[in-house]
Amino acid sequence: MYSYEKKSIALKVFHQTNSVSETIRILGYPTRRQLYSWINDENLPSKERKPLPRIANSPEHPRNPPLDVKLDAIKRCFEHGESIKYVSEDIGYSRASIYQWRKLIYCAIKPPAYLPFLKDDINRIIYGVVGAFFSFKALKMLFTKENKS
Repeated sequence: MYSYEKKSIALKVFHQTNSVSETIRILGYPTRRQLYSWINDENLPSKERKPLPRIANSPEHPRNPPLDVKLDAIKRCFEHGESIKYVSEDIGYSRASIYQWRKLIYCAIKPPAYLPFLKDDINRIIYGVVGAFFSFKALKMLFTKENKS
């Protein structure tokens, strides 16, 4: 890889001599192929990179979504058979995220054979998380019913 200065010097010498062989003989670098590549690239317009979207960590769309969003997406994709692309566009997270969530939950439910010593700990964590999730849902339903009455 040549620096920008060496590349510009080589192109300047080439334009003065109009000879690839003479440029390489004078400077001692680059290879013929590399110099031809620089000459071709010289006339091309610079490529504009599209601006990357600014990712906000808003409360409406957090960077790390809650468990119910993850479980709902996994259920929609792998139990109900909806397209992963459609679900990912609908919830606003990438397809890779959905696959990663499925992998994490599957590994938690059925850990790989090389991690047998973690099975009890993982099951305890899963049951605790799932139990807390359903307890929260039940309390939420209870309080919303009382508020409506």
